[in-house]
Amino acid sequence: RDWMQAYRTELIGVVGMPGGVLNFWTLINMTSRSNPGHGTVAISMMDDISNLNVLMQDTWWDYWKDVVLYDTLFKEDVNLELIPWMCKRWERSEDGLTWVFEIHHNITWHDGTPLTAHDIEFTIWYIKNNEVPGWYSDVKYIESTEVIDDYTIRITLSEPFVWFLRRFGTTVILPKHLWENLPWNTTDPPMIGCGPFKWVRRVEGDFIEFVKNENYFKAGYPRIDRLIYKVVTNPDAQYMSLKVNETQMMSWTLPYAVIKEAVEDPNINPAPYPDTYVGIIGINLRDPRLADVKLRRAIAHAIDKETIVNLLMLGWAAPADTYVHPGYVAWCNYDVPKYEFDLDKANAILDAAGYIDVDGDGIREVPGTQPPAPPPEEEVRPPGWEQYALPIAVVVVVVIIGAIAFYMKKKPA
Repeated sequence: RDWMQAYRTELIGVVGMPGGVLNFWTLINMTSRSNPGHGTVAISMMDDISNLNVLMQDTWWDYWKDVVLYDTLFKEDVNLELIPWMCKRWERSEDGLTWVFEIHHNITWHDGTPLTAHDIEFTIWYIKNNEVPGWYSDVKYIESTEVIDDYTIRITLSEPFVWFLRRFGTTVILPKHLWENLPWNTTDPPMIGCGPFKWVRRVEGDFIEFVKNENYFKAGYPRIDRLIYKVVTNPDAQYMSLKVNETQMMSWTLPYAVIKEAVEDPNINPAPYPDTYVGIIGINLRDPRLADVKLRRAIAHAIDKETIVNLLMLGWAAPADTYVHPGYVAWCNYDVPKYEFDLDKANAILDAAGYIDVDGDGIREVPGTQPPAPPPEEEVRPPGWEQYALPIAVVVVVVIIGAIAFYMKKKPA
């Protein structure tokens, strides 16, 4: 689907990439058209953060807090390719076991302390020794480290790990002087990083405030004085907040029903970019019935993707043929079988595979099985069942809507 975040046309320097316009490059590049290099930008977020600790990052909203407070050796560019960031130079041995990283010499923590290779080494062993969930796999294969000088570290792996640069290269670096005596799961961490913005305050359930890091190692960035994350918990309210200029960017996609209105508003810039998520039906292959590839092919032919795209998503999406998003150009295999919507073909596959409606109730039986005997009529419809039917239906609908809302709030980074 397209992820159509929107922002005020007063903002310039907004960068689009798979996943939308809310990304690291936008956060450091965006500025005011009328007051370049200064000003405040407020971005509406669907929920408050779950905690302050970067090592306990659990939701998308935690990620956006951490991405401006902390920096990493590498970043993903607009094509989702890795580029050096804090890293000035790097080397890899031919066998993939030894890596050398040199960082820029002008990086400091928000309290003014220089960031050195000792902080990188500390972070590695702090995460590894504590087996910190969510981060441990980034350092799991590191066997030894050697600080060559204040800005250079040599890392040796126990075995080659193809994802090492992408995983370790995008791991946050912690300030040793502030974390070395703290438990990894502290609920009161020091809010000191090395990223483009500094922490100011949080009003729980309302907003988080950051200010520009005047000593950021990338001169000239960020290009605003103040950044606000404003908690606005549904897309319609985010859109209204944008319209009245209470916020200048939405973190969520525009509701489909207001896209036409937003496109026609001279003060709003809707920005459609491919989402990095795909909607899939997850199939449990441990179930012997679903392990039958013929059944799965029939299911694939029975899904009308075009109608889902055009009716449910009003055309702001595209049918998918693989669970890897096409925006990930380097990893997506576009040459896969296509299963067009064809109910006749789906039925023919099921017929040939022996999925037959044995008792004529409209439901096919798995080959070699018989339909269960129906319970007695009085058990199916107890006396007075009609008075409970509607309330039960309402409860079911409410539960479904609640589950969807919970998922939308908890969407991960």
